[in-house]
Amino acid sequence: GQYISRSNSCWCRLAPILQAMRVARSRPEWQTRCQPAVYWRTAAAALLSVAGLAFATSVRGFSGLVPSAALRFSGGRRTVCRSTVLGGGLRWEDKVPKGQDPLFSFKTYDEPDAPVPWDRSQTEVMVDAMSVIKWYWEKIQEDNEDLTVLNDISVGWPQRVFQAAMVLTEHYGKDRPPSPWRPVIVVFDQPDKEMTWSGLKIKKWSRLQRSGPLDCGLIDRGRYDTKWESNGKFKHLYPQIPREEEPMVTLAWAQTYVDQSAAGFTRCDREILYMLEVITRQFARRQVLVTEDRNLAEEASRYCTVRGAEWFEREVLALAGERGPDIIEALMGGSYGIEKVTKVLPRTVRAAFLAQ
Repeated sequence: GQYISRSNSCWCRLAPILQAMRVARSRPEWQTRCQPAVYWRTAAAALLSVAGLAFATSVRGFSGLVPSAALRFSGGRRTVCRSTVLGGGLRWEDKVPKGQDPLFSFKTYDEPDAPVPWDRSQTEVMVDAMSVIKWYWEKIQEDNEDLTVLNDISVGWPQRVFQAAMVLTEHYGKDRPPSPWRPVIVVFDQPDKEMTWSGLKIKKWSRLQRSGPLDCGLIDRGRYDTKWESNGKFKHLYPQIPREEEPMVTLAWAQTYVDQSAAGFTRCDREILYMLEVITRQFARRQVLVTEDRNLAEEASRYCTVRGAEWFEREVLALAGERGPDIIEALMGGSYGIEKVTKVLPRTVRAAFLAQ
């Protein structure tokens, strides 16, 4: 009995201590979305986010995927806000009454080779070189139906397009907004690795891809500008034109800004859209894209006016004078001017255009 009484007294002493050490097992009360205040705050935040995103996309001119083309080469659509801010050659005809825009009839012209109603000095041109070359290949095949014509699009043909584009540089883009590139831009595809056996060609064109856009003209300042005379002085063979005023074309390459090599794509369409977005972001421009790629034309029409290779040929014939027919004949497979153009190109570009 004495033992039991002692144990009870010990327990009575430990009970308060153990009770004080007991941890509460009740769960904290957290706020949940089912509460009215939290629900309305969440709904208001979501609504404001959607409204802000819709306004931002409306100002930027993007509204998801480009709708299908109602007219040929006129698939892009602009909002009223975008058309009011930029104007120019942008395609926003369906948002503007017919009598409001004096260029309405030209913008809705159902032909990709319609004349451009602007002054050439205020117009800039970008050329999708490979699609233009393939368009001339089709004409060559039509003229030689009984023959099988095989060509390497990366050898010899880029010089022909460059020679034709140089004709436009003396007339286009003299009065234009600031730009990181020349008024006339020619963009090239990369060679398809699956369609060529030349590793040298792939290497040379990849080097151009890494170098970025290059400004090229027909004056070789390093080789043909001066001549050493017997009196110990240099004689200038060409008038000394500052490089900023020299007629030049900007040559650009696929996979420079948007690298699609992992997917095996060699087209320059992403570069063209990227460059068009950059130059039309802050300034209103009268920009023309020359291409025969229907998909690219439909996407690019949100930024500029699109024309075809036939319009490009007509401009070359109109501006080149007596050389015009010879330049077009070179695009049909002739050799006019190819050797001279190849000599004046920068070394890296020349090496790529001659790699086989």
